[in-house]
Amino acid sequence: MNHIKKFESMRQGKIDIAKVDFSGGGDGVYALYIDGKIHTYGDEYHNDINAWIRGFIDGLEWIGADIDYKTLYCKDNDIIYNIVDMAEEPPSQLSDLDGKLSEKSGW
Repeated sequence: MNHIKKFESMRQGKIDIAKVDFSGGGDGVYALYIDGKIHTYGDEYHNDINAWIRGFIDGLEWIGADIDYKTLYCKDNDIIYNIVDMAEEPPSQLSDLDGKLSEKSGW
């Protein structure tokens, strides 16, 4: 609820939100970026991350926030391997993934 109150009291204008899928078509890691900066990440098994992200989006919609929400897919196998198999954190800035994302699943 603190996140929603933060947006409710501080934000004006459109909020760009992107869920980035680092799964490579299998079990994997998903990250939520707000205005290009990572907010949270996790996997389905340990974090139920897709439900968390959906709840976050639902909360923003419920308060009437003006959001632009999209799902992006990482298409760089090295990045996917490092994040999913080697437990590295996703990049902190969405811009660090320029040219390595697609709006459509490639699997």
